[in-house]
Amino acid sequence: MKNWSRLILPLGLGGLAMVINASAMHNRLATVTLVAIGSDYEAGQRLDESDLVPVEFSYPSSHLKNHFWGWEERGSLLQQLGTPVRLTRGDLIPRNVYRDLGRMGLDIPDEHVLVGIRFGDSVIRPEDRRLLIPGRSVNAKFSDDPRVFGPYRIAFLEPVEIKKKDTVVGRGYQMGLFVATDASEELRKLTSSRVNSLIGLAE
Repeated sequence: MKNWSRLILPLGLGGLAMVINASAMHNRLATVTLVAIGSDYEAGQRLDESDLVPVEFSYPSSHLKNHFWGWEERGSLLQQLGTPVRLTRGDLIPRNVYRDLGRMGLDIPDEHVLVGIRFGDSVIRPEDRRLLIPGRSVNAKFSDDPRVFGPYRIAFLEPVEIKKKDTVVGRGYQMGLFVATDASEELRKLTSSRVNSLIGLAE
């Protein structure tokens, strides 16, 4: 009886180790579906759902999902502002290339106000999207005036749904700009005129 009791512990530990190892191997070898791109994209271009392609991988799934977008996450991926790197057809879409464009650490400079504007995709040229990040500057043109206004320092930029009478009609952006309090004409333009185009500045 004593001999049997001495065998039970190592046999039990061995069985437990086999279960844990089998579970770990299953997780590592389990198929995972990631998001690839179906056509070429330039830096700053916004992703289109029709260009997202599911690609299956079996090893090592846990590692891949740490670095690339999973197919089940494509809804969140489409809320990104656009890829700041060039993508070639067939590329997996990496997680870490997207900028954090939130409002964290927002600090309004002295003698400035924060003005928020909303606009559709067509207001930003694809080549300018990579320049429109918080801390950089932007010039603006309005539909009722041929002049260029600015530069304005960007406070935040984030994707939003464009609605008319509570109906979603498209996707666009919401941008916060720091404007000097003594720039009365520019404040009036930003708050009462439709933005025709935003021009990113490289400085």
